[in-house]
Amino acid sequence: MLKACPDVITTVDRVGIILSQNPAAQRVFGFSPRELLGHNLFAFVHEADVAAVGRDFLSVVEGASEQATVEFRHRTENGSYQQIEAAIGRVRDETPLILVLSLRPRAARQDAPCAP
Repeated sequence: MLKACPDVITTVDRVGIILSQNPAAQRVFGFSPRELLGHNLFAFVHEADVAAVGRDFLSVVEGASEQATVEFRHRTENGSYQQIEAAIGRVRDETPLILVLSLRPRAARQDAPCAP
């Protein structure tokens, strides 16, 4: 199901280390899904957006919010930035804590579902 999803689906640990990504990462960011594994998500967030993304991310990690939506610029493989809308949530009943992010380019803000 996640292979056909138009959004980039990323799982990270509690400090933002990328654990997995679906194939949409290649289309949206230019990086193959495996290229980013083990890297910190925040290394790809524009420096002007790090504080806002970090605040919302931490809110979900600490349990103050079940989920958060944040807009930021994500660095692409060619060094440019793509404006992204990201939904951040916790994977339920996972120990250690794993978060899932659904990242969508702002230009593609349609209600395109993740098809099976």
